Amino acid sequence: MKGTEAPGNAAFCGSRGKKILPGGSVVRHWTDTQVEQYQYTNAQLGPSACAPAGVLTCINMLSALPRDPASRMALTQGLVRLVRQRSCNCRHDTIASDSTCDVPLQMYLLSRSNCGGGGIVPIIDVVEAHCPDVVGAALIIGEHSPFEKGQLLDWVAQWMQDGAALTLTTNRQKFWDYEKKQRRLITGSMPDACHAQPIVGVDIEKREVIMANPVKSIAEEDVEATVASPPTLRIRGNEVLLHCEGVETTKISQFNWPTDAWRDADVSQQVLLLRKHFPGELWVQANKAFVTIPYAGTGKHVGPLLRLFAPRSSEAGKRILTSRDPTSYLISV
Repeated sequence: MKGTEAPGNAAFCGSRGKKILPGGSVVRHWTDTQVEQYQYTNAQLGPSACAPAGVLTCINMLSALPRDPASRMALTQGLVRLVRQRSCNCRHDTIASDSTCDVPLQMYLLSRSNCGGGGIVPIIDVVEAHCPDVVGAALIIGEHSPFEKGQLLDWVAQWMQDGAALTLTTNRQKFWDYEKKQRRLITGSMPDACHAQPIVGVDIEKREVIMANPVKSIAEEDVEATVASPPTLRIRGNEVLLHCEGVETTKISQFNWPTDAWRDADVSQQVLLLRKHFPGELWVQANKAFVTIPYAGTGKHVGPLLRLFAPRSSEAGKRILTSRDPTSYLISV
């Protein structure tokens, strides 16, 4: 059964604690078979639950899940409870000219902005409350990566070598743009969310990161090209126009948005321009136009980030405790 407790020792290629030599080593917690068997996924935990799934997989890779079933369930529920969902299930690829939705535009856009796993501090607090031998931290990547070229992969590998397990949250829209620019074969439409994935391993020789949920290997150059992103999200035009059907222009222009980021993005004006370009029954054709909104699913003004977890007694755990901010749990490169 997937998501059950993993074997007692993480599987490392090379000796744990020894420096990884570029071009020579692979460091990973699980084999491919173990990943498929022991990872947590969105399918198990529910919609938008990639952050809890990634965190639980990390704790499982550390062999630190509570052994008592009730305690393990309390950990899982505590993390899933932090997930913020969309206010409705309207999707651009299922919207038709006769589609309707009772969710107001502002509520819809705010829910899309907040949809995610619960930020940084709440997640780490839940983990440390239920797994007292584990400590956590986070590194914000944001719009401008703090890593030099070729540094990210080695940085992650060294933390893993020292006993940590990590998740990486990326803006899937930026990755989709990048693959399209590279003229790669793309199936399906542009994703409409960010995504958190546990890092299962790093291949120093092939320069690849091995991820779970879903299981895949991503080349270093692809990660470096797409990992940094502003905390924004593009929402399909036909979804936006569906939710402002019948709303007067004056009301849209007078919407009271919650933060300066919303006002700086001039979201009301974006919506009005979209309505102007797709008037009347043409609204349903706006599936390739977008309204850009602030993204707060990983926290206010956060965007892409790495979350780290480690046993308190490990080298990684000691580094986390001495280097993280005591209030925000943030670390730096």
